[in-house]
Amino acid sequence: MESINDYQEREPRRQTAFGRWGQTILGHFPFHAGVALLQSLSFLPGAACIYLYGRLGGAVFLVAGWLLLGLTGPVYAAMQKMTWQEQFDFPCYLYREFFQEIKKNFRQGYCMGILFTALWGLVLAPLVIAEMSKISLPVWAVIVMLAAACLLLLMSAYGFYQMGRWQLSVGAMVKNALLLVFALGLRSFAVLLLWAGYLVLFALFPPYVLPVNLILGIPALLTVTAQAIYVPRIDKMMGMARDMEKKED
Repeated sequence: MESINDYQEREPRRQTAFGRWGQTILGHFPFHAGVALLQSLSFLPGAACIYLYGRLGGAVFLVAGWLLLGLTGPVYAAMQKMTWQEQFDFPCYLYREFFQEIKKNFRQGYCMGILFTALWGLVLAPLVIAEMSKISLPVWAVIVMLAAACLLLLMSAYGFYQMGRWQLSVGAMVKNALLLVFALGLRSFAVLLLWAGYLVLFALFPPYVLPVNLILGIPALLTVTAQAIYVPRIDKMMGMARDMEKKED
């Protein structure tokens, strides 16, 4: 599989990063809305089970919710791959290839979806316990929880991006994602602000954000924007790593 740099040198189609991003944002609104809808639908079965666990109790609902939330993984991985193709001008049949990507990476996407769901559960567990017990968390616990949430938010973006680009194991993708959080420096901070701002707005104003989310395909648009920030640097790093492996061989 050729790298982005190889492709752009062979056939430079868009001159600036901003122009590439703008064409992607404006060019496929129906596709972005459809992908956002599918992402939301993949989340609903697991969220419904978690809701039933909160209302009725029963470990079966908790386990079922955890397993069903894993379904968001293959859909998110496919969205990452297709938005990457859009932005970096690889010709593709968007809808058909989107479902092909889900099928192709279903096993790995599901495993990573379950893993990140479990990690998010561990991070948010103190908040849930404190809410149920009507107690306040100490400041240090809140700081640790927020730091862990920020780390997982970035790791999920970088991890699922790798799934559509390279043939790696789940363990390798998770390890790389953790290293990339720190290696990308300010780019990671910019991506974090982007996604954290969206999640805060969604938590504060769900009745207003949800319809806009579905109509405009906000998750897909945010993925495009985040990729404009981190893809060039990640691809450069991965290309350098492959070159070093070839020299060692």
